[in-house]
Amino acid sequence: VCEAGAGERVLWPALRARGWRAIDDVIVSHHDADHAGGLNSLLRRLPVQRLWSALGPLASVTRPAGLPFAPCVAGQGWERDGVVFRFTHPPAQPPRASEPSASSDTVGRRQQRAGNGDSCVLQIEGWWHSAVLAGDIGKQEERWLVHQAPTPLARADVVLVAHHGSRTSSSAPFVKAVNAQHAIVQAGWLSQFGHPHAEVVERWRAAGVRVHNTAEQGALMATSSADGLKVLSTRHQNRRYWNDWQPFEQAISLARAPATTVFDKETTPDDH
Repeated sequence: VCEAGAGERVLWPALRARGWRAIDDVIVSHHDADHAGGLNSLLRRLPVQRLWSALGPLASVTRPAGLPFAPCVAGQGWERDGVVFRFTHPPAQPPRASEPSASSDTVGRRQQRAGNGDSCVLQIEGWWHSAVLAGDIGKQEERWLVHQAPTPLARADVVLVAHHGSRTSSSAPFVKAVNAQHAIVQAGWLSQFGHPHAEVVERWRAAGVRVHNTAEQGALMATSSADGLKVLSTRHQNRRYWNDWQPFEQAISLARAPATTVFDKETTPDDH
């Protein structure tokens, strides 16, 4: 779920254009504004049957009366139309402060709000293909998923790259375990954080994974069918002249060219 304002301006119009009039389940990976910020406007627009998030309800969200809430916990899941949805993170019992993988700051943060490391991770098993939505987990959580999770992390055809392609995620063991065909990075154009990090992109590509970036390709949609798996880019499917970089590059080249090259061979600047 996108940031405040974008839920109203972007997410709701996109769902309405696709004919959505209600939502069965809304999953907010964690409480940060870039994941939960647009939820209020979405809940005002569409009826929702169930809301999921890490830990407790989001303090910033006005939940409609009667809307059930459930914290996502590894092992929980449901099935709809032959598609299986299963949470693989966070663990039912958070790490204790005495454990090497946890610090007192981590435990304290868990008691207050759900941050990056508490993100819900959702595994989707479809009829023909599978996907992993990794939220904003980091290498520590990836390590837990690969080596300690009660439900082993299954391979996936599509993975939503953790933490927008941050250097703190997409560890080599995780990339190997997921064994994906496509990796989708949700990143903003000219992100101040430099997402996705070049090392992360190269790590996925070195594993033979095709990397897609919303900052470059716009909205992306993965479509699974018996005919195969397709990852489609809205920007390329519905091209407009302002999406074409070639005229822009030509204009830049012309602007940088020596001034005399814009005149006819038989004239000089003084003739004009």
